[in-house]
Amino acid sequence: MTERDRTWLEGAWHDHAGSVRAYLQRRAAPADVDDLLSEVFIVAWRHRDRKPRMMLPWLYGIGRRVLSTHHRSRKRIENLDHRLLREPRQPRDGFQRSDERSELGTALGALSSDDRELLMLVAWEGLQPREIAAAEGVTSAVIRMRLSRARKRFAVAFEAARQREGARNE
Repeated sequence: MTERDRTWLEGAWHDHAGSVRAYLQRRAAPADVDDLLSEVFIVAWRHRDRKPRMMLPWLYGIGRRVLSTHHRSRKRIENLDHRLLREPRQPRDGFQRSDERSELGTALGALSSDDRELLMLVAWEGLQPREIAAAEGVTSAVIRMRLSRARKRFAVAFEAARQREGARNE
């Protein structure tokens, strides 16, 4: 490792590890966060020659792909457990656990993973459409359009969740 490479990695870690950790904590089990964070920076290290203009959105994009792989692996393990044990599966997605059900969680859980991720990048991570566009490799206009559609779908899902909750409380 050259001194330049070491400086790049240390700088990226120092500047962004906290934000990437928070991003991962909101999307994965606490026991998995450290491993996922390490994986994000390993992938970033392998692709450091790309020199992104905006480092944090780029790292979020890597994080999203790492999480996707992690969740697919976890799902395969759950399916195998289910087949082997022949017991009913309990959903493990954070938006599906009964102890965390709320109108907001129910509405978010009703969205596609792409819509949910886009809304969370804006609301939780504080990214602007241009930053998300840079991470996704598309134009800001495309992200603004996707965001508008995701917000509309969320509004419909949220209203449906409110009506269901209201009916239960009557």
